[in-house]
Amino acid sequence: IMLNMALAIIMDLYSEVVADSVGSETIWAQAVGVVRSLCYRRDWCSLYNLEMAVRKMDEEHIAMDALLEAIPSMPPVQAEDLLDKVEEREERKENKGLSLSDATRLSHAIQVEVKEISSQVNFLIEEELEGRADLEEYTKEYPVDPDSGKRRPVRFVQLDKDSDHRLHIVEKRLLQMQERLSEGMRLTVDSA
Repeated sequence: IMLNMALAIIMDLYSEVVADSVGSETIWAQAVGVVRSLCYRRDWCSLYNLEMAVRKMDEEHIAMDALLEAIPSMPPVQAEDLLDKVEEREERKENKGLSLSDATRLSHAIQVEVKEISSQVNFLIEEELEGRADLEEYTKEYPVDPDSGKRRPVRFVQLDKDSDHRLHIVEKRLLQMQERLSEGMRLTVDSA
């Protein structure tokens, strides 16, 4: 059991690292970037001065013009590079892959919701069938008019003639969703 738990933790971390490294640069691209930055960085502002200036700005979103205005000694190339790296970092954070355990929890939560919706649809189908049966039973014996001795027609609400069909379509779709979620869960566990 302990070995299985250790393997599950390792696989979870491995899947998270693999998902995070999908958009990473290759070693050669990083080397070219380092050489270029060494050529440009001779005239760049220090990171300390940059940090102090940004903290004084007290803005959540900083445009390139505002950054250059706050730090006049900063070359435009540095400001552009800095903003590009911030955008890349934000994009990586947004697109960060789910760990295996997070994906499993999410899949399970969706599966529970689909089962709950399916049970509600089944309840509606049963209620409609019972309502129709009661209505048919009631209409078999119309009440007798005491004055004329004839049976009076009963007034009732017309049910939607397609409601059965629609409820069965919804139920079928819910079952398909449940099958796909189960298959996705199985594939996720098998690939781990």
